[in-house]
Amino acid sequence: MKSDIYSPIKILEILSSVNSAPYYESQTSKLIINLLAKFNIPFFKDDFGNIIAHYKPDKLNKNINPIAFVAHMDHPGFEAISYNQNNELEAKPLGGVPLSSLKSQNAILIKSAKGDWVKGIIKPANNNTENKIVYVDLNNETPIKLPAPIVFDLKKFFIKDNIIYMRAIDDLAGCSSILSALCQIAENKIKANLYAVFTRAEEVGLIGARLICENKILPINTTIVSVESSPLIYGVLQGEGPIIRTGDKQTTFNYEAEQILIESLKNLQSINPGFKGQRKLMDGGTCEGTAFNIEGYKTTGIAFPLKNYHNASDGIYNKTSKIVEESIFIDDYLGGVELIKESVIVNNKINKKSPKLESIPNNIRKKLTESNI
Repeated sequence: MKSDIYSPIKILEILSSVNSAPYYESQTSKLIINLLAKFNIPFFKDDFGNIIAHYKPDKLNKNINPIAFVAHMDHPGFEAISYNQNNELEAKPLGGVPLSSLKSQNAILIKSAKGDWVKGIIKPANNNTENKIVYVDLNNETPIKLPAPIVFDLKKFFIKDNIIYMRAIDDLAGCSSILSALCQIAENKIKANLYAVFTRAEEVGLIGARLICENKILPINTTIVSVESSPLIYGVLQGEGPIIRTGDKQTTFNYEAEQILIESLKNLQSINPGFKGQRKLMDGGTCEGTAFNIEGYKTTGIAFPLKNYHNASDGIYNKTSKIVEESIFIDDYLGGVELIKESVIVNNKINKKSPKLESIPNNIRKKLTESNI
């Protein structure tokens, strides 16, 4: 089976092999499209480069509402924009890069005019981090076609002690977990009305997701599941399983949508009592769930507990943070793939009516009235 060759870990490693930044996701996009094609999963790209795959076998019950899993292809970086009067190459941040990267020298890779990535260093234009321009020093005189993407020069992928380390887990882990679950569902011919959505420019304002909403690409009765790699916050632990995300920094999500994930987690734990999962409002950042939530979609989320968010060793706002690889636990990641697969099955069956509490017994009513002094 193809899914034996393209395991969840292998797909993640494949996606890690190329570089991506906001507006510069083409290499990642090509890898995702290649994998969708290998598994004969129908897809299209919208006018803005978002990828929308739709798996819907024939003879599917028309009463099954679609469920969509959404992840973004970009990761914070920089963009080389111009040469100043001193012939210094200037660059600006794209997304939430660590503040420390604006006030210290850091190794980077920049895309050359030939299309390959060459080594260099970014250094602060001055000591004032309010001025978010940095200078780029190249190791050679390779021509650069402006504008040009820049990423941190870190290890792309390695595993140590059951922990995955990557330059850009956020959000390639989201993309690869969706891809893996989708390919397994398709190969096993599981009936589902399933969208897999891979967006662009999330790190600079949820742009791809917002344009999908604006153009009404997904039916309004679609349940949205944002799949993200989210920074560790109080009460969240790595190694305790994927997180059912009740909201983000900006909005809280929908209970009916969340029930699909809750029921899925219960099912997985009934089969395997050791299966782990967490539930938390992940307010360390805003995710694409908010874009859909605001537009009226029933929305929930899955998050992977992420260390060294956006490549900052001690937080992106700490000016002394080192630039390092992000990391997630293997079991959290694999658990997320299983949660996605099970939620597709649950979506076919679940009664999505609003929850109701048990009726209040008459003896309790009587006790309250009699004690009303």
